[in-house]
Amino acid sequence: MMRKDETVFDPAKALTRLAQACRDGEQGYRTAAEVVHDDDDTRVMFEQLAQQRADMANELGEIARSLGGEREDQPTLMSNVFTGWVKLHAALSTDDTQAALDELDRSENWVQREFEDVLDSGLEGELRPLVERHFIRVREARDRIHTLSETRRTWGRR
Repeated sequence: MMRKDETVFDPAKALTRLAQACRDGEQGYRTAAEVVHDDDDTRVMFEQLAQQRADMANELGEIARSLGGEREDQPTLMSNVFTGWVKLHAALSTDDTQAALDELDRSENWVQREFEDVLDSGLEGELRPLVERHFIRVREARDRIHTLSETRRTWGRR
């Protein structure tokens, strides 16, 4: 018998949550690409990562909906705050790329935690390898953004 304060793990809700986190990440990368004017390589990387997140969101969202989950099309409050903050930070900064990297670094930590929470909450069966595969992509992007941010801060524009 389940205690009243225990919750039942719902794979559809978990995948919808991850799809939304990926949608938010897509929006964040697209916003970052818009504000970066001084580094074409970084802007292209942001566009590629935005597309990667869109693909991940589409796959996770489709599976979530097949399990009875809801659609994740609308940006969350986190996404809206992030978008506004990146634009404001870039407007006030002398280095748009560094500003975008700093904000992406923070938001990627949040996305990574979302994936970790789902993986730690009881996801099993054929869904687990799918989420793990996407988690690896999130972690790789987060590490890439973090390293680039720290390198630029330490050594200046590269």
